[in-house]
Amino acid sequence: PNCKNNFQDPKMKTQPVKIAIFIILIQISFSETIYIPTDYPTIQDGITASADFDTIMVSPGEYFENINFLGKQIVVASHFIENDDPGFIESTIINGGALASVVTFDSGETHFAHLLGFTITNGMGNDVVWEFTGGGITCKNGSSPLLKNLIVSDNNSLGGGGIYIQDSSPDIQYCKILNNNSESTAGGIYCWESNLTISYTEISYNFAGWLAGGLFGGSNSVLNVSNLTVIGNISNDLSGGGIYTNNSSAFIVNTIARENQPDEIASYNDLGMYALEIDYSNVLNGEDGVVPWLNVDFVWGSHNQQDHPLFVDMHLQDFHLLPESPCIDAGDPNSPLDPDESITDIGAYYFPQGIEGNPGDLNSDGQVNVLDIVRLVNVILGDPASDYELWAGDINMDGDLNVLDIVQIINIIIG
Repeated sequence: PNCKNNFQDPKMKTQPVKIAIFIILIQISFSETIYIPTDYPTIQDGITASADFDTIMVSPGEYFENINFLGKQIVVASHFIENDDPGFIESTIINGGALASVVTFDSGETHFAHLLGFTITNGMGNDVVWEFTGGGITCKNGSSPLLKNLIVSDNNSLGGGGIYIQDSSPDIQYCKILNNNSESTAGGIYCWESNLTISYTEISYNFAGWLAGGLFGGSNSVLNVSNLTVIGNISNDLSGGGIYTNNSSAFIVNTIARENQPDEIASYNDLGMYALEIDYSNVLNGEDGVVPWLNVDFVWGSHNQQDHPLFVDMHLQDFHLLPESPCIDAGDPNSPLDPDESITDIGAYYFPQGIEGNPGDLNSDGQVNVLDIVRLVNVILGDPASDYELWAGDINMDGDLNVLDIVQIINIIIG
């Protein structure tokens, strides 16, 4: 009889993985940084000239382009990645000129393809039904890029005004998806036959002419949602002002959903049962703000809340939390801790805790006086600052140090 040994040496199983890792490390060691516009005048020229694992570093400015990653595993970034200054996100703009999607991933780009630190605006998706492209960003054909620290705003499409995802698995982190428009479905993000992971992201004031103002999942998609703030989105005709799933599942945690029209979260499944699970979240009107229309395996967790989150200024669209917010330390304790090492807060923006001192007292001398104003001005002009100085200087808690904080310190001094 054939007594061939079917057992394999475990070391043999790991060899292909080790070889793949070795090849990647070799490629990374030979990677280059291409500077735009110093080395090439346009971002697309830089992408075309790049090799896998290169970095395309883009200087501040407005670039009127519609770029495509061309299947390359590259990093396209603003100078935000060098010092975490959000000003670089706002000042490094890719403007699609209302011609097509601003950024496209459609050649199977992997998670080594990164788009970091830009404002993506004035894109126009196509109007071919069931062959949609997003106004701001398109991810298709098995692409799985990382989209991080982006502002995706004022884009238009028939489906997916901000972002359109089909047969892909992107990871979206620390983004703002706002003021985008869809003539039909999903003013913010359209997800079709895809697995979406999205976290620490604001989806606000997007509009859909038919269905799903903010975030849509359809055709066996899976939405893994954590730490979102979903505010003020409108579905003009049917349901799903904030989040809507159709024949798809959504797992929602640590998320705020409020002031969306006509409802906060909804699901309708005519092809079988699909999951909708919500926990450790703040939803306007609580469970009544969720509409499980048909065939929904609905789980409303015991840790949800409905009281107002107490934003810094909702009218000015500042959704940072006030110190009295019920969302602070109210997230899933099994989620990653906030940067201050406390239990995660609910929503896209955490409230920093554990910093002792006096607001306005940047130099920690126990007084708020003109010396603190001088220090704040220097920090605003670019001096490196400690975490304490950033906290003490941000008097109005808007996440930015600017002239408004100087005015607040003056008010403290004069009483």
